[in-house]
Amino acid sequence: MLSEDWLDNYERMFRSRPLESCGIDSARQQISAITFGRCNFTVAKPPRNFSFNCAQTHLGQVGFQFLRWSGESDCQTITSRSPSHHFTLHIPIKGGFKYLQNTGSLQVDPEHMLLVSNSGSTCRRWCGASDLITITVPREPIQRLLRIEYGLDNSIEFDFDDTAIVDLRQQKTLSKFLDMTLNDLSGSSALLDQPIAGRQAEGLFLTLLLKVLPHRFRSELNEDRSRLAPYYVTRSERYMKENLATNIQLSDLVAASGVSDRSLHYGFKKHRNASPMKYLKRLRLLAAREVLNTASVSPMKVADVANRCGYGNMSQFYRDYKAFAGESPSDTLNRRALTLIASPSTGSH
Repeated sequence: MLSEDWLDNYERMFRSRPLESCGIDSARQQISAITFGRCNFTVAKPPRNFSFNCAQTHLGQVGFQFLRWSGESDCQTITSRSPSHHFTLHIPIKGGFKYLQNTGSLQVDPEHMLLVSNSGSTCRRWCGASDLITITVPREPIQRLLRIEYGLDNSIEFDFDDTAIVDLRQQKTLSKFLDMTLNDLSGSSALLDQPIAGRQAEGLFLTLLLKVLPHRFRSELNEDRSRLAPYYVTRSERYMKENLATNIQLSDLVAASGVSDRSLHYGFKKHRNASPMKYLKRLRLLAAREVLNTASVSPMKVADVANRCGYGNMSQFYRDYKAFAGESPSDTLNRRALTLIASPSTGSH
């Protein structure tokens, strides 16, 4: 069973974000509404005393739904999923369920977390009272995280393995993070409800999922790339970082590395998932994002940041930065300014 803290936080969520209890017909309508018509709820034999409650919140773009069914009867939900559908995580709090898809069935118990990422029709069946957390994870923030933090080529579509069960008792960091998140979001003044804190927490949550859940890049993301890369790759990286503001050409990197351009290209593709020049662009954009995100109270111009990071063409900088970070450099700088204004410790220096 999950810890008492989980159960307490789950109960607090219903008290802090209440929705009125409803009967079977209203439950069917609510479930259809919160899944945009993709999920159909049925009851085999309507019990005399039935109720359904639902509460919702979010962490950045990640959605959390807290669902409660009561009444002794066989129930099921059937959900239709498209290939581009978001990823779904189911965590039963009380009462397990059977998950069915075209490849077979799985029993999911309260200490488990079920990942659903396959397309097609899926079915969840249970009997009696059931408390469930459903987490919806959009693809876009995961793709952005892989691009920014791991340098994954944006043209590569990411996907988790179709279905997987994680034992939360064996994933203590993920379990404690979820517990902490529930504890905060169920409070009267949740810190993670605030956009900036929520976005940062979302990134940590997605990173934990990438470390725990099965996907084709998992072993690659867990590698210590700096230790495994050959000398000529790390030598080129050092040259890039030391000369980031200058107009670096491929010939400069070849000269700095001491190997042929073909060997350098092969080394970067193998150990950095990008060509040398694409990797250089990523370093420039990472540096620009760091400067914009840590700007002081003194005025800062986006053009100064672009020049500092090796961009002489402002239009190109805006295009590259928006494709990389999902927002314009001005948006990042303005958000930083709002953070400084809101911070009680910010003052004139």
